[in-house]
Amino acid sequence: MAIIKNSENQIHIFVDKDLSYKEIGLLITLFNVPDDCNVSIELLASLHQDGRDSIARSMNSLIEKGYIFRKRMYQDNAESKRMEMVYEIYSDPINNPHLIET
Repeated sequence: MAIIKNSENQIHIFVDKDLSYKEIGLLITLFNVPDDCNVSIELLASLHQDGRDSIARSMNSLIEKGYIFRKRMYQDNAESKRMEMVYEIYSDPINNPHLIET
């Protein structure tokens, strides 16, 4: 997965009482991944004690809360259409233009 970082100030992550410490840690990790690095849930699981399912649950929770927006990108070439997941990471959901208010 590719990561696009959208952050001016990450302080909101630390004061949002709706975030668990695991979610805060995952966000901080994603913000600190080098821009040219591809990341997968499996890679993240290999770096620390949390397993794949635990990280996937945290990722889905962050998507629901608006800190992450997930989209599929298709690379169109002559041989095949290859799909890649792209994650846009936000330090504050209010800056997420994809978040729909209900």
